[in-house]
Amino acid sequence: MAVFGGMTLTNKGLALQGKAQAGTQLNYTRIAIGDGSLSGQSVPALNALISLKKSLPIARLQMQPPNKVIIGTTLSNADITTGFYFREVGVFAQDPDGGEILYAYANAGVTADYIAPGGGTDIIEKAFDCVVVVGTAANIKAVIDESLVFAKKSELDAVDAAKIDKISGKGLSANDYTTTEKNKLSGITAGAGGAGSASDTVIGNRTISDTIAPTGDTGTITTLLGWLANMIKSITGKSSWRTAPATTLEAAKVHADDATRHLTAAERTAWNAKETPAGAQDKADAAKTAAAADATTKAAAAQAAAATDATAKANAVQANLTAHIGAGGTAHAVATTTVAGFQSAADKAKLDGVAAGANNYTHPATHPPGIIVQDASNRFVTDTEKSTWNAKASTAVATTTTAGLESAADKAKLDGIAAGATVVANSASNGVITINGTNATVYTHPNHTGDVTSTGDGVTAIAAGVIVDADVNASAAIAWTKLSKTGASLADLPTRSAADLSSGTLAAARLPAVSGDITMAAGAGTATITAGAIVNADVNTAAAIDASKIGTGVVSNAEFGYLDGVTAGIQGQLNTKANLTTTPQQTTADITYYVRTDGNDGNTGLGNTAGGAFKTIQKAIDSLPKAINHDVNINVAMGTYAESIVIKGFFGKGSFAITGTATVNIVKALGASNTVPVTLTGLTSTTNNSNSFEFSYCSWTYFNTCSATAADASNAGFVIYGGSAVLASCVISNKWAALISRSAANTFMTWCTGIANSNAYYAMESGKVGGNANTLAGVSFTTSGGIISLGEGVINPWGDNTYASRTIVWAGTVTDHPISASVYTLIKYGSVSTNQTGGYNGTTGVFTSPATGWYKVKASGLVANVPPTVQCQLRVLQNGSAGYTVDVKNAGSVSMHVLLSGEILLYLPAGEIFTIQAWSSNVLTVTGGNDVTRLEIIRVA
Repeated sequence: MAVFGGMTLTNKGLALQGKAQAGTQLNYTRIAIGDGSLSGQSVPALNALISLKKSLPIARLQMQPPNKVIIGTTLSNADITTGFYFREVGVFAQDPDGGEILYAYANAGVTADYIAPGGGTDIIEKAFDCVVVVGTAANIKAVIDESLVFAKKSELDAVDAAKIDKISGKGLSANDYTTTEKNKLSGITAGAGGAGSASDTVIGNRTISDTIAPTGDTGTITTLLGWLANMIKSITGKSSWRTAPATTLEAAKVHADDATRHLTAAERTAWNAKETPAGAQDKADAAKTAAAADATTKAAAAQAAAATDATAKANAVQANLTAHIGAGGTAHAVATTTVAGFQSAADKAKLDGVAAGANNYTHPATHPPGIIVQDASNRFVTDTEKSTWNAKASTAVATTTTAGLESAADKAKLDGIAAGATVVANSASNGVITINGTNATVYTHPNHTGDVTSTGDGVTAIAAGVIVDADVNASAAIAWTKLSKTGASLADLPTRSAADLSSGTLAAARLPAVSGDITMAAGAGTATITAGAIVNADVNTAAAIDASKIGTGVVSNAEFGYLDGVTAGIQGQLNTKANLTTTPQQTTADITYYVRTDGNDGNTGLGNTAGGAFKTIQKAIDSLPKAINHDVNINVAMGTYAESIVIKGFFGKGSFAITGTATVNIVKALGASNTVPVTLTGLTSTTNNSNSFEFSYCSWTYFNTCSATAADASNAGFVIYGGSAVLASCVISNKWAALISRSAANTFMTWCTGIANSNAYYAMESGKVGGNANTLAGVSFTTSGGIISLGEGVINPWGDNTYASRTIVWAGTVTDHPISASVYTLIKYGSVSTNQTGGYNGTTGVFTSPATGWYKVKASGLVANVPPTVQCQLRVLQNGSAGYTVDVKNAGSVSMHVLLSGEILLYLPAGEIFTIQAWSSNVLTVTGGNDVTRLEIIRVA
């Protein structure tokens, strides 16, 4: 099964989340899957899947408090034509500024599932969820294809567990029939509710309250009677409905019907304050006098104001007339370009400057030629003349390819040639020349006679027998072979015969005997050097005897010269030297070696073929120089390599990588003192009796999709001594410890998974382990200053940002829980929305401590319809024996709902349990409802 671990927000996803927390809607659009493998890419920097295979619509969206959302979809292979490995998944969202983006990404690495193509025997239809962080964003939605929404098996199981099977012959109502209702029905007497069944005995005593005013026409008997008592108390005006009124309604009616009316004190005061007729007359007379005086005053004021206004208006009219007429005495304004009027002084001056009969002249844009007068400096030129002049030769000097003016040099050369001169040239024939292209004979060689003769062609010949001894130069050095040796005088030589002279050799039979250091018998022809006769003094210092003539002759002069400077036995010295290799001292370019199970370590390693690749990984490593200043990669083909590889002492400014194709099995990998970055990809260690990957004091090592799963209860999957290392998408299982980080090592984990490890992470000697939330099975611990900081990191050992590694439970219930009288009853919070580290079981209602520590527990429950003064309690029961009450409440004087809520801090060793229980002295019910009946748990230390 594929193991993806947690999803990682991309850079664009983080930016969109920031916008969402500021109020922008977070809108998820789709989920995409592919088969791409991570090979050093930065996940936050991804903008798309590495190798997209299929886009899937979103089928469900569910919040997961406190800060996550579950996005679900369904994968079917019905329309898949080519199978692939389901290795990567991405969630896409709509950014209002950048369009659709890759919001979050996860990769299963080597644990990918194979998705077979449709149409075969393998029918795949799986629902899966992507859980991503949304922070505090509240406005979240998704584009959901309603045609794909269906119930999950867990949801159907929940419905199936709650349903009531139909029994043949019996019908079911549209509502659920609970056990509580069954018990209630069993307690009702037969015939109850029929005519006459509601007797005083059945109804029993009721206590009413006259303090509540009526709010309707429907209610229980107790309520209705209480409302009536309230109305009676209001009518009587007494403090209680049972107190006798001061008078009866009958007496009040008689008083109301009495014809003699009583006068109240208020009425008497009001009537005494009314005006008398005499007083009213006096007031009217005074008002009349005041009105007359006021009218006279206002009339005088109006007359004076009118006179003043008339004078002002007359003055204004006179001023306007004066301004209108002007100094000339004529009432017209100055003329403008659009309105007729007085001529202004400026216009008059302009008009005086215009001559009589002047007109408005506009000079034409063109003229006919006839109006132009030509002279010696100004003439018209026709188009024909222009063409003729343009066609004339250039003033430039003529060249061998372009006509032009004759240069002075050419003129001087021409003047030096006589009139009618011819062109004379060499001919290919001896004594012949070419004149104006025609051959002419100018010399004929004469014939010669005598010792040297010649003919007309000039060829000479020496006449036979004319050369005598005097003709031969003393230094001619005529070769022996050129001499005739058949003359009788030559045969008479005392030591040579004619045959000897003819062959140029002396017959052995004619040789005398030789003695001394060199001996030879007479007539033998073969001489022998006497043994021991040649001593050092006999050999000339410049003899330069060739080494090939010494011993067997297999040593050349050059090889013999290598002995110069040898101070001791050569073999002995060689035996003390390390074996020589052909490895260079440092890289000069990028290097790629290939390793295959069918290769040979005698190959060059440069070709990805059986005849080019190495057979072992270590051979490829050993063929590299220690100084790596370029990119070096060793590509290892799929297969099993029964070797432990050692990577040690590499340095430089380049990079070193071993990349496995598919599954590459090795025994183990060791590294030490590497300062060049080293990357191992796709290697699986098979050892079960030593550490699988052990690297000491290396500056930076990257383990990508490496695995160590062979069972080993005594050793670790990865051990990092000092330096830095990154483990990405690695699988580590069945080890004493998945990872040991020690001696100040800094190790980062991301997307790593594994099971059945006795210990997950072990940090010691100031070693550090950091990275994504803990996804490895086993207990993590530290010693000697070690630090383990997973998830969001820490400000202090239990800072607020360690939520990803803490135990957190948030659960509620939608199911009612009946409480038996005076019995503690288990409350099961079955609606579990958050269960980080998996400590709570909503089905059994039991919490099991995943790790030793202090746990803060907060529980609540709403008890419905608690009778007056009845007590309710809520408690935490630890390990089935120790009970801690967190809340106690009593109902008031009337029946009411009681909310029990409290919290407690518990110390729980790993594996201990607790449950939540409710108690009441009566048979009651804790009602379902996630908002009121819920459980919250968090490990705080």
